[in-house]
Amino acid sequence: MAAPARNGGLSITEQPAPDDDGLAVCAAAALEASLRARAPGVQASTPLVRQLAARVGRELSLDTQAQAQLDVAVRIRDVGMLALPDSMV
Repeated sequence: MAAPARNGGLSITEQPAPDDDGLAVCAAAALEASLRARAPGVQASTPLVRQLAARVGRELSLDTQAQAQLDVAVRIRDVGMLALPDSMV
């Protein structure tokens, strides 16, 4: 039987699992890229909406994790557009 592959001194089975926040950010980035490719005009407002959401989060005194979750929500707010037929986008 072959030895487990090594990565940075730890076997693959010993690698720490990515945290949920890191996975959410990666998933949001992938969905955001898909939305940008599918409907570029829709995603054009995302930087402004992210700025406004960040400001609201600060005004509400949200903790760092809640602000990060708010940013993920803003980035994927139009994810349903991926399911629409081309004629409706």
